[in-house]
Amino acid sequence: TKQMIGVMQTSEARQQAKGKAMDLILINPSAEPPLCRIMKLDKYRYEQKRAEKEKTKQQRAARVDVKELKMRPNTDVHDYQVRLKKAIQFLDSGDRVKLSCQFRGREMAFQNQGRDMMKKFMQDLEGRGTANTPSMQGRTMVMIITPVKGKKTARAEAAARKNQQDDVKTTGNQELEALNDDLGEPDIATNEDQQKPPDSPESSEVSSMAAAAAVAATEKLFNEQA
Repeated sequence: TKQMIGVMQTSEARQQAKGKAMDLILINPSAEPPLCRIMKLDKYRYEQKRAEKEKTKQQRAARVDVKELKMRPNTDVHDYQVRLKKAIQFLDSGDRVKLSCQFRGREMAFQNQGRDMMKKFMQDLEGRGTANTPSMQGRTMVMIITPVKGKKTARAEAAARKNQQDDVKTTGNQELEALNDDLGEPDIATNEDQQKPPDSPESSEVSSMAAAAAVAATEKLFNEQA
């Protein structure tokens, strides 16, 4: 725990740090008087790196990317559905979507068709986001869709449940493997052993005759040597 020692001379602070086998680290040189800490230099560097990683992580989480999806006034149904699925994926991830519809040549006369398509696009999103009024930027109609904050869609919930189930399954498998390592691998009969038929009476009789012949041959060899 941090404890305030008080104001002292630099030489005295160095002496205390040396007595504790630690380092005197300058934290804020612009303060009056300058702020220092008595601690291990390696620990201080570790805390600085950890704080920097946490800051970067928070900035990355707070950042909202803009994903652009391009369409045309005559975009077919399949391409429309592909872009709709991508938009749902981006909005569920918390990103904004820039939907643009480009007009070429005489297509400029069909701007109403582009607006109707964007209106239908918002209806198909089923309330996953809010959008501004489509506006023309040159020959391109643009609409920005912002995800609804605090609303978790059914698809996102299903994905979260699936990830949770996968984590539980992985943890259970790891615990089972560790338990098998501690207890030793049990003797398990293979399918080949289980399906192997029992010895028939004929095979048992042949084995007995072969054993008797071997015993007789051994006795004969022993008598000849004697």
